[in-house]
Amino acid sequence: MAVSATGAATISATGSKLPGLIRWTRGQANHILKAMKKPDVIILASACAIAPLAAGVLYLQPGTAGLLSWMPEYRPPLVLGALSPLVPLALHALSRRLPRRLDRFRAPLRLASLALAALLSLAVLSGGALYARLCSGYDPALASALPAIRLSTAETRSLDARHPAAPSESASRPGVVPLARLAFSSDPHVGSPRSNPGVTSGILDAAIRLDHSVFFLIGDIAEMGFPGTGFEDAARLIARSLGAGSGSGDAGMRLVTLMGNHDSVVAGARRYRAYFNPARYFHLKIANAHVIALDLLWGSESFDRAQRAWLERTLDSIPPGERVIVTSHCFMRSSGYVNRETGKDWFDHAGTLRDVAPTLEARGVDLVITGHNHYLEYLVSPVSAAGTRTAYAVVGGMGGHLDPGPEYVSPESVWRGAGSHGFATVELFSDGIEIAFRDETGRELARFSPGN
Repeated sequence: MAVSATGAATISATGSKLPGLIRWTRGQANHILKAMKKPDVIILASACAIAPLAAGVLYLQPGTAGLLSWMPEYRPPLVLGALSPLVPLALHALSRRLPRRLDRFRAPLRLASLALAALLSLAVLSGGALYARLCSGYDPALASALPAIRLSTAETRSLDARHPAAPSESASRPGVVPLARLAFSSDPHVGSPRSNPGVTSGILDAAIRLDHSVFFLIGDIAEMGFPGTGFEDAARLIARSLGAGSGSGDAGMRLVTLMGNHDSVVAGARRYRAYFNPARYFHLKIANAHVIALDLLWGSESFDRAQRAWLERTLDSIPPGERVIVTSHCFMRSSGYVNRETGKDWFDHAGTLRDVAPTLEARGVDLVITGHNHYLEYLVSPVSAAGTRTAYAVVGGMGGHLDPGPEYVSPESVWRGAGSHGFATVELFSDGIEIAFRDETGRELARFSPGN
């Protein structure tokens, strides 16, 4: 192929520059390799890499983004930790730029910078080792013995709706036996000095006595997620109440759990998944109803693009006319109060109402059941553009300390059981669903018929 004079000149010019570029690249590589042999560079570079990396890993842990959003007092330590290498870097730079008359300070400043960088790297590595130990600190035997249904994230599974005991008729429909009874409660906070384990076990016992097929424990099972008494005591309490083998589906009430914001704290996410349920979010088909569980810890911070897409696909896949229940730890619509420590509004959650609720209401979800607030409440949304209304239930009364009476009453509130521990029963019928709020003994407090 013929090459034009201009093309030949270009190739010739490029070829003449190529050896120079190779020599420059080789020189820079040699310079870097030579510099990396110096202790100063190795020590300072290690600190500069390790500290921000550790801060980034910590930020990406489940629940951290929500914690920093709702409790901003935890932001400065994380930011300062990421920026901490700037101190030894500044000291080292100063030691190299001191005027000649201050030469006597050059060596002390250099040694101080290297000592600080080395201590910083050692502290971060020690913290990482401790964190890894906390993540893996659980009892495998106890985890395997816990009667809980374990799912994978984004899984769809059908659960047998057969009754765990002799089926009993509905209190509201004499002679009619529901297709299934589902119990929902949240926030036992086992391990907190303000929690009441007797209430937690009493609610489980009442749910078994009242013939529930599945118990949904939707978060804040423990006060904190780090190793100790929280998850371990909760696992033992649940195992005692449900009985050995009841999680297999052969007999007894089955347990399904969601992680709460307290469960995720201090390496808790991995331990929660080992003890209770590996799934972040999932879809269960029970009798003629769909239960969709979402991963909402503090709010919509954990409602990422993948979860949103999965939720929309799942809702769109449900045939028209079938009943849909959505559950999550964090509430959406709720009465509440202003948190005295943070100044945050602990009611009608702005984030979840903006990012999650419109999707549920536009698609005609029948009922949304949440925890996070420590009392019982029933609310109904305004009519959506599609002409549907979605009911909301708050069920955070499973033994944790009770929240004060609401300072703010949501305009959608229909009934409130503030001051009472308890749970909710959802009964599935061929023509709809009913929800009954109960106290810790199982006594019915109120009953409603959500649905569109």
